[in-house]
Amino acid sequence: MTVRTGPVSWITPATPPPEYLVALGRLVIAHAHLDHMLKMTIKSLLGINIEEALQGLSRKGGPELRRRIEQHSLETLNDETVTKRLMELLSRCRMASERRNYIAKSVYVRHLDGPRAGQIALHDPDKQTYDPPPPIEEVDRIAEEVEALVREINHARLEGWLGQAISGIENPSGSDWK
Repeated sequence: MTVRTGPVSWITPATPPPEYLVALGRLVIAHAHLDHMLKMTIKSLLGINIEEALQGLSRKGGPELRRRIEQHSLETLNDETVTKRLMELLSRCRMASERRNYIAKSVYVRHLDGPRAGQIALHDPDKQTYDPPPPIEEVDRIAEEVEALVREINHARLEGWLGQAISGIENPSGSDWK
């Protein structure tokens, strides 16, 4: 499908070059790990097993997972400092997810004419513009940020500040958590 974007330029859907797809794939996989780690955080907060968490949170995405973590942490954690720290961590997860969504879920196109003929562009649905995609280095940097968040969450929940706060809770889970 070819579309005219204004009085001058025609565009068509396009696939970025292979080296860009490698970086994009790394980012998408890192983000899947982040969603999984958010599910494991809910598991830890509620004191449920992995199977219950994965079954009950199947097909839940980042916004819903972050909302549930916030809700359950406010209900179960009795430490304002830990809760605040967790909210800051969730905020960083949200920002990383927004950057990933823009890069991974936007439409890639190729300009067919005009001054940008042959160039790949990324459709920004908020601005309704076609801008150059972020460079591979930026996609890699965002993937590294997401991977670092995954490691930080996992460490906090298993060995760090969050795990210590959760271990002090007698019965973190109610039976109606889904």
